[in-house]
Amino acid sequence: MKPLVAAGTAGAASLALVAGLWLAVSGSDGSPSADAASLPTGPVVNTSLGLPTPTGDPELPGIRGLAPASGTVGRLAGPFDDRFVTRGVTFDGRALHGSLTVTSDVSEILALQVLAGFYDADGRFVGQARWDFRPPEEGHEEGHPDESVDFVVEVPAKLRGRAAAASYGVTNLVNE
Repeated sequence: MKPLVAAGTAGAASLALVAGLWLAVSGSDGSPSADAASLPTGPVVNTSLGLPTPTGDPELPGIRGLAPASGTVGRLAGPFDDRFVTRGVTFDGRALHGSLTVTSDVSEILALQVLAGFYDADGRFVGQARWDFRPPEEGHEEGHPDESVDFVVEVPAKLRGRAAAASYGVTNLVNE
């Protein structure tokens, strides 16, 4: 019977230790102490930077001032340019077409946003549109991940007939 007594004594000692720790962080009546009550319970938000919270879709600097010649496509610099290449980018007056391949690693594209700027025959900015990619919800497929995607950014209806040139850049790229 001695082993049971020893185990019981060790269990009682452990219980006493846990109870002592609980009393150290709570009030004498078992309620949280003032220190514990002052701890944040919601999401942590950093407000010390003094920066405004972003709203809307991301923009690319230079979209309004690029001024590509009629019938051409310009490229806008963006934060993800070192992670992909584009091929076959064309503009037919109705839409910007192209293909993007991730080069930074071998992984599936999870989210992609292409921003297109449209310009009149004199190179003046007349508007913009976006194309967003999200993979199908079915889950992962076996085999090699899909690192390439074809994109089409259509000219908004109100700009049709005025858009004579285009520019493009990537404002969002998420891959595994």
